[in-house]
Amino acid sequence: MNNLIKTLEDAGFSTKEAKVYLTLLDLGVGTVSEISRHAGLNRSSTYVVLESLKRRGFIGESPDNKKVARYLPFMPEIIARSIEGRARKGEEIKEKFEKILPELRRIYKDIKLRPRVIVYEGQDAIKKGYHDIFVEQVLEKGMSKFRVYEDLSNIFYCCPPDFIKDDALLLSNVVGNKKMMYVISPRTKETTKAVNEYKKYNSPDDFLLIPEKKFNYKNKKILSLSIYEDKVEFFSKERTFNVIIENQEIADTLKSIFDLAWKEAKRLDKSDNNTQHPK
Repeated sequence: MNNLIKTLEDAGFSTKEAKVYLTLLDLGVGTVSEISRHAGLNRSSTYVVLESLKRRGFIGESPDNKKVARYLPFMPEIIARSIEGRARKGEEIKEKFEKILPELRRIYKDIKLRPRVIVYEGQDAIKKGYHDIFVEQVLEKGMSKFRVYEDLSNIFYCCPPDFIKDDALLLSNVVGNKKMMYVISPRTKETTKAVNEYKKYNSPDDFLLIPEKKFNYKNKKILSLSIYEDKVEFFSKERTFNVIIENQEIADTLKSIFDLAWKEAKRLDKSDNNTQHPK
């Protein structure tokens, strides 16, 4: 890493610029806070450095989030072309940079293959989780399918009083009768109440309630698992943290596992309905 920083300094980068650029190569894309934390710089300095690198054409802003700026690195060849135009130590700098160019290319290439993990805590976890799913995925992208493994009884403790109503009406207004959310949950008095509430507002969701002992949700600190697009999302029971993993291969694998679980849950839901349940 020190060799990469030194060569970038010879190419006209400041030490902070070199650290931030290499950090972005490693992260793939990141906010000011994420970049500053990984680069070991304070937030104010990181922002100044990012703006400098952006002006020079070495990095850009990701267009995928309108509220929080996220930065991404441009390919290292852009730096190489910039060096060619420098008069000061042009050939010497170019030779040094060409030696590290294969390693920079390798790091840059790995960006798309590496899973991206984002953690939100406190109120940000609630806001980001809801915004990412319902605003970005449903309203803006028109997404059509979510797979959810969740104890629905937690809705009454973790969400606002009108959450089910707002949730159901939003989905029904956007997608009509098209099924969008597939939910597996244990059958209890409270989860049955939650499902009946959703149905009262013509929710397009599909629910399967299975015997509580079959749900086997031993870790009660985890509220829900949601799988959609290229993302896997976990909420804590008290909604104090939200973990999002962005990776197509991981998401596709868990989608396949969920679909197998859905088939079994259908059988369990049907057999469980032949017995007496709390209303």
